[in-house]
Amino acid sequence: MTVTYDDNNLAKHKVSHDEVDEVMDADLIVDVELPPSKRGHQRVMLIAFTLQGRLLEVGIEFFPHDHNHIFHGDDASKHNKAEFARRIKQ
Repeated sequence: MTVTYDDNNLAKHKVSHDEVDEVMDADLIVDVELPPSKRGHQRVMLIAFTLQGRLLEVGIEFFPHDHNHIFHGDDASKHNKAEFARRIKQ
């Protein structure tokens, strides 16, 4: 699988590739379905903690042929923090 990153977005929010990878590999993760991209691809927002305890939201766009593009990474928004807390209690 190929993974690409929007480095401008990640740098803007001071999120590293390693942190994104930690979120994607987390044991406790919440996924929130997003509307399709302008290109018509499925997207999802993952919410999870990094190994350093930073709660991040990571947006992924799924392209054909096993290509995932990380289009967003930031500290979890207030809404996504609440969604994370709600879903892990279930």
